Amino acid sequence: LTVKFQLNAPYAPFLSNLAYPTGLIVSPTAVREGGSDFGRNPVGTGPFKFAEWESNAKVVVVRNDDYWEDPAKLEAVVFRPITDANTRVAELMAGGIDLMVEVPPDSLTQLAGDDNFSVYEQAGPHLWFLILNLKEGPFKDKKVRQAINYAIDKKAIVENVLQGTAEIAAGPTPPAFAWAYNEQLQPYPHDIEKAKQLIKEAGADGAEVTFYVTEGGSGMLDPVPMGAAIQADLAQIG
Repeated sequence: LTVKFQLNAPYAPFLSNLAYPTGLIVSPTAVREGGSDFGRNPVGTGPFKFAEWESNAKVVVVRNDDYWEDPAKLEAVVFRPITDANTRVAELMAGGIDLMVEVPPDSLTQLAGDDNFSVYEQAGPHLWFLILNLKEGPFKDKKVRQAINYAIDKKAIVENVLQGTAEIAAGPTPPAFAWAYNEQLQPYPHDIEKAKQLIKEAGADGAEVTFYVTEGGSGMLDPVPMGAAIQADLAQIG
């Protein structure tokens, strides 16, 4: 079987976009029948099929007996959103769940040393970063943006908050994308005096900024403690 795509203009990211969830081909019949509710009733061809979605509680998929390969060994899989890391660990230890992602660093040693559990680690294909408003406020000034990069003690966050489960980013591309990663890039060093100097040059002494931090998700490990550490670092430069 050969599938041919005819585009109306050159588009370099086309192949990579097809590899993302947003580029997956879906059933046109399901789209027509589902209408605006299609997103709540997904249709696919995998080993499991959608059964139930209870917002903020669970998503249930059941075995697809019409799957084109060997059928799945499990009858169903239940996904539960548990935003609090300690609650996830407690559920796992009590047998309430069989698998969890985003293991909190404080619990990693405990779980790795328990024969009842298997811990799998890999370099994540993602990056944690701050999204700054460059249109208005203090971050319009490049010197202020540079100042906070010097002010944040990223090494301390990696060692003390994340307990060595991450590494300092030097650019926008994580090492997991080896073909695009630039090993020659170096991260900003932690330099409070340099940060203070840049803030003074920008005339931003006493400026107030607000950061919104998620509780979890997207591979985030302990985002709230990380946010608190960043807040403390920025307080040192005025």
